[in-house]
Amino acid sequence: MIDALPDLTLEVLGGAMNGDKGFVHWKMRATGAKGPFEMTGADCLYLRDGKVAENFINFDSAEFRTLSGLCALT
Repeated sequence: MIDALPDLTLEVLGGAMNGDKGFVHWKMRATGAKGPFEMTGADCLYLRDGKVAENFINFDSAEFRTLSGLCALT
């Protein structure tokens, strides 16, 4: 995906932590096969010993495919 979206940037819009669990709300901007686009998502993080042990990335994959013009996330 990085090769297909070489100008991809992420902006952190907000976040929160509660003990070893946290959330990060973000906005992605990139130029895909259909031109420039942006979309938002959120990561759910679980920390262990101060490091990210698990990260669940949440975004609308159908919206991503439509906006980016990419068929797969590989």
